[in-house]
Amino acid sequence: MALIHDLGEVYAGDITPSDRVEKQQKYQLEKDAVMQILNKLPNGSHWINLWEEYEQGKSPESQFVRQLDQLKMVLQASVYEHQGLANLEEFFQFSSQTFNTPELNSIFQALEELRSNLNARETQPNLTQKNSPSSLCYDCAFHVAVADKSECIHPDEWEVNCATVTFCSSFQPSVEIDSPCVTFGQDE
Repeated sequence: MALIHDLGEVYAGDITPSDRVEKQQKYQLEKDAVMQILNKLPNGSHWINLWEEYEQGKSPESQFVRQLDQLKMVLQASVYEHQGLANLEEFFQFSSQTFNTPELNSIFQALEELRSNLNARETQPNLTQKNSPSSLCYDCAFHVAVADKSECIHPDEWEVNCATVTFCSSFQPSVEIDSPCVTFGQDE
């Protein structure tokens, strides 16, 4: 279900509220696309039924997949904010009551904490600003400039030990990184 729920967008496109397409019309466009794709497959009716189950949103599985889809959008919104592309406060407020499992809610809360760190960084003059030459990562909310050096500000409650952050050896940073917070390991 999670793999096929957006399959209708292949032909219908990613219709958003700003497109002002009526809900029934959106459903029909996506259903036509799903039928066009899945009817050709063996057991296609099984996949079509799963897609319909997601669209109805009544089963526990479909509700969970809907929450995952919303969490994916929240994560993307967080990236946009960290890149300075938009302030998506309203989107975060709308999403705050969406997650009804402790696991998904904790991920949402962690993203909210990232937003708080970003907002604090933007309002305090001693924090590393985007495009600052002393910043380890121009889009990272976890580092601040303190006395001409960068320090990690990972919150303890996330149980993140920045000394153990490892990138695969194929990662190529845009600038040389000389930090105890970053190591380069082997590809797995």
